[in-house]
Amino acid sequence: MTPSTAGGRSADERRGAILRTARAVADDLAADAIPGDQVGRPPTDETARLREAGLPAALTPPGPGRGADWRTGCAVIREIAAADSSVGDVLARHYVHAWSGRFYAGHHLATALEEESVRGQ
Repeated sequence: MTPSTAGGRSADERRGAILRTARAVADDLAADAIPGDQVGRPPTDETARLREAGLPAALTPPGPGRGADWRTGCAVIREIAAADSSVGDVLARHYVHAWSGRFYAGHHLATALEEESVRGQ
């Protein structure tokens, strides 16, 4: 399965859906971003909101219901970071970490790491 057929949607439909979700989450995050930063609150609730929306899995390498491209992943990060830079940073680091198997490991190990990552999301 390729990113263009993941989840039965075209790549453009999937990208649009992911970006709409990111905008909705960003709107939620913006309300509490400054007060949370001022008191140094860890982004526990915010990362839970990302998970609920499925954003951590959005850039996970291709598979059923996931597999957006890096252009989409970066657009998601921009949306989230504009609302809450700390949470945007967490999501950006997650995306790089989720792909690190592809960067540094062989195909078999990378696939196993990706599947484990998706199960945890």
